[in-house]
Amino acid sequence: MLLTFSREFPWGKLTGFKQKMQTGIKKHTFRLGYRFEPGDPLHFWGGAPRANRFQHSHAMLPFNIPITKRELWLLAPMQKPIFLTAGSGDIEIHDLALPCVTATEKFEILFIDAPGFEGLADNYLVSLKIEGISINNKLQLTQIAKNDGFDNYEEFIEYFNYRRKKDKTKLLEGQIVHWTKLTYTNFANVYKP
Repeated sequence: MLLTFSREFPWGKLTGFKQKMQTGIKKHTFRLGYRFEPGDPLHFWGGAPRANRFQHSHAMLPFNIPITKRELWLLAPMQKPIFLTAGSGDIEIHDLALPCVTATEKFEILFIDAPGFEGLADNYLVSLKIEGISINNKLQLTQIAKNDGFDNYEEFIEYFNYRRKKDKTKLLEGQIVHWTKLTYTNFANVYKP
């Protein structure tokens, strides 16, 4: 499955998603809709290849993330990996190997008018649910945002605020697509090789 990542936030700041994925900081992505299944191979792409097929720049090329020997189960099914020995003794998969979706979790982000401020732009409360479980703890919300490649929870919410305005909706729902062992609930749809 093709998985594209923005290079810039709508407000102009660089996302750094590619580098955060390659260093293990970004561990998953929130995607609207439900098209991913555990075990699906993942093709990471910086930018949108279909929209930029006539503008070939280095920043819009496919990229890989390192996979160590301990994480071989993360490979897409039916793949024949090529091994390289890294200086630390870990074994990495050469760029012909593809990681896969290790788990998916359903999410809902609901934007609610703040009491007393109904109708005013950007005066809202946000509710995040993962597999139907409300996430209210500020530390946990911050960790989820950081695992998704954002610097903080406020930046995470602002990104989805842009999307909900574009879609003219108060509810965004879809999947958290994981490519590591991390999940947030016991209800995740997990890949079982």
